[in-house]
Amino acid sequence: MRRIAAALAAAIGILTIAQLTLPRALEARIERALSRSFEEASLVRAEIRSVPAVELLWGRIDRAELELRRVVLGEIAVDAVRVDGEELWVDAPKLFRGEGVDVKAAKALRATLVLTEEDVNQYFWSRIQGAKRFRVSLERGQARVAGSFSLFGREFDVRVNGKFRVAGPASVAFVPEQVSVDDAAVPQFLIDLVASEWQLLLHFGEAPFSIAIEDLLIEDGRLWVYGARPAGG
Repeated sequence: MRRIAAALAAAIGILTIAQLTLPRALEARIERALSRSFEEASLVRAEIRSVPAVELLWGRIDRAELELRRVVLGEIAVDAVRVDGEELWVDAPKLFRGEGVDVKAAKALRATLVLTEEDVNQYFWSRIQGAKRFRVSLERGQARVAGSFSLFGREFDVRVNGKFRVAGPASVAFVPEQVSVDDAAVPQFLIDLVASEWQLLLHFGEAPFSIAIEDLLIEDGRLWVYGARPAGG
């Protein structure tokens, strides 16, 4: 009887130690793996929960929260990335060998990307020749491109109002809706011409963890990009 009690006490002790130490140990592994993938990141934080924690040894995670600051996705600087997951299966041997974070399956996996006005402008200027005469501003629900150009010695003020829309699983496009020159509205065919000449496409490269963009929000000088991985994927 004493042997059984001792064995139970030892088992409880091992499980308690595992519950206290394993989550942080795996968090540190995930943070190191993400830091190697995003060397430019100013912050990498991982928080995981799993009961019992011993499940982490074979890659079972109840909940996970990841946060990264100032990372580059594709060719775009992103101010913040947040990933929330439920009932995840990760490749534990691969993670423990230091070969990265590979999510094999998840009940739910959502991501939020935040771009500042400055992030969008830097990308805009790098992609379109002569664009530094213009600046993108992000207002509630709308994006605005404002600037000027010279023609025959005269300076013209130009304003382009539009929206960002989902253009693909890892892409967001700016779509002009209204163009004015010196406060005078221009006809639709000129709007179409501006749209064809100024194809501002934000491409985030290969999305991490197979997350696809689903929705967008413009507010307070920021572009919020929301994505998710298909359930069970």
